[in-house]
Amino acid sequence: MHKTWNFLKHGDRDPDGVLDFDERESDFLIFFATLECGEIQPTSIQMQTFQLWFLALEELDLGADNEIQQTAKALFPSLCSLSRSEQLNAGAEMLVVQIEGFRAEA
Repeated sequence: MHKTWNFLKHGDRDPDGVLDFDERESDFLIFFATLECGEIQPTSIQMQTFQLWFLALEELDLGADNEIQQTAKALFPSLCSLSRSEQLNAGAEMLVVQIEGFRAEA
């Protein structure tokens, strides 16, 4: 995250510079932002679904016995073995299921 920040902050030093962007860095940023948001207010279905999707990617290991990560992996089996596009599609499909389930309960 600091690499992007520094690139933008000091862009005037190298106007022809190119930022090599790894979109997975955004996954971490969004995950931690949703956690922080959950400290001050209840998280939305979208945030909760993203958190589970992120944990299923195994980018952040909470330990083999962590119940939340086990739930995430059960909801998104073999997610880390899929292509990025397939991972994103799996998350989008799960989000639709979760929103429909939430509406059905309301």
